[in-house]
Amino acid sequence: MVLAVLQRACEVQLHDREVFAATVGGIRVVEPAADLGVIIAAASSYLERPVPPDVLILGEVGLTGEVRAVNGIEPRLRAAAQLGFKSAVVPKSNVEGALPMAVKGVATVSDALGALLG
Repeated sequence: MVLAVLQRACEVQLHDREVFAATVGGIRVVEPAADLGVIIAAASSYLERPVPPDVLILGEVGLTGEVRAVNGIEPRLRAAAQLGFKSAVVPKSNVEGALPMAVKGVATVSDALGALLG
């Protein structure tokens, strides 16, 4: 589903490509906040533009390409900062108050691609 959103919202054509996504240790990802990260990873590979390794990407993605709010954003960002992440791209609706790292808020998948991959 997230690849279809990427194709439609950002005109990144993957219909003729084989796409594989894997997790470390074979864990199963059921967290909706991982949607945006998967989309950015696929676009990064397709466009051959790497995402900096110290950037955290969080956001649930809707069918029209909107990036939806994530529950518990502050504890997630604090934990990421402790793990060495320097900045984050998160839903625009989650950017408020004092956050433990530099945060860029995005409203759409297209906004996130622009912020991370130019």
